Amino acid sequence: MTKSFQSSFLCILILCFSVTATGCGSDKKKAHHKEREAAAVAISSLGVGSWRPTSTGGNCLPARAYHSAVWTGEKMIVWGGYEYPSWQYENNGAIYDPSMDCWQAIAECQELSEGRAGHVAFWTGSEMIVFGGSIYHGITFTGAIYNPENDTWRPLDTSGLGYYPTWYSVVWTGNDIIVWGGYDSGFSNNALVYNLENDSWTLLAPSGNCPSARWDHTAVWTGTKMIIWGGADNDAFLNTGGIFDPVTGEWESTSTADGCPTPRINHRAIWTEKGMLIWRGNSKDGTFFNDGALYNPETDEWTPVPGLTNVPAWVGRHTFTSTGDKAIMWGGEEGSEPFALDLKYVNNGYIFFVENQSWRKMNRGKYCPTHRTGHSAVWTGTSLIVWGGFDDLIDVKVTNTGGIFTP
Repeated sequence: MTKSFQSSFLCILILCFSVTATGCGSDKKKAHHKEREAAAVAISSLGVGSWRPTSTGGNCLPARAYHSAVWTGEKMIVWGGYEYPSWQYENNGAIYDPSMDCWQAIAECQELSEGRAGHVAFWTGSEMIVFGGSIYHGITFTGAIYNPENDTWRPLDTSGLGYYPTWYSVVWTGNDIIVWGGYDSGFSNNALVYNLENDSWTLLAPSGNCPSARWDHTAVWTGTKMIIWGGADNDAFLNTGGIFDPVTGEWESTSTADGCPTPRINHRAIWTEKGMLIWRGNSKDGTFFNDGALYNPETDEWTPVPGLTNVPAWVGRHTFTSTGDKAIMWGGEEGSEPFALDLKYVNNGYIFFVENQSWRKMNRGKYCPTHRTGHSAVWTGTSLIVWGGFDDLIDVKVTNTGGIFTP
């Protein structure tokens, strides 16, 4: 359910909760919202689904990229990120209500006064946790907790740890944050577990079948266990992994038998109803992969996933979101390789149907958001909300526009 913390440009994790916000509703806005929905019903014969735009009026946040977004069950909370060309790191946010197409400002986070980008955010059931990311001075290991009920923040205690890795993976279990691996004066396979109730951290040294030390790997939460996979160490790229049970503290190795993807970094991993989906990435020799696989932890078996057709060699920095029975890939960059002269931002999207292992192209149409990267994407249970990001590769501009896609 999360992407590894590969850089300060992190795509973010999405979990569900509910929150009550005021100040968004009016009959005029309801009528306006219905008009917008009616305008977006057309579906292209070349793709599936339809888009409608998100409002940029009222308390909509200023344009930004590499912010976080979580879905509340009713609303989306956007926080942090940075603006361009000022490169100002933000410590503010807002709540977006898609049913009313309106924004509500939230309190600035004085506990994280420097702001940040490329961080992760989780929903606990009643609060949002913001953690990690980049600040003016580099990578940070600090965090804070936002309570939307009373619009207040409180710090997340990271003092006295003596261990502050970077390039780690991180998952939310429903009770704890688990930080694993990364780099701290050397490659690591330690785990740090943060317990929300006690506001305390526990350092877990590797034991048993714990995967080898690495960075740029991925981690997903299955509902009961964490699965680590891929990444690299000093000597090689990896296709090994492990399954961690936080109740018993024990590890199981993941298979590298038939169907297991080749060693890679910069891949994506999400949890689906059929297991962990590994997608794309690149090899040590610079090969860009257009493939993936589904891993079933119950049987310890891999099932190859077909690649996309008619796409360039490099497709990256997109969002990759799980709906449970589908994976939605949207936006990002395309080109012959990263930083190539033919590189461009795109607003293409593809849906992978897990049950029959097939891809369908997403309809774009009039209300599809503009091409971009560094945006956020959250799944509401019925729709995908895309917001913000860089939408101009040449002039390097950020945007505060977005769209809501219904498959």
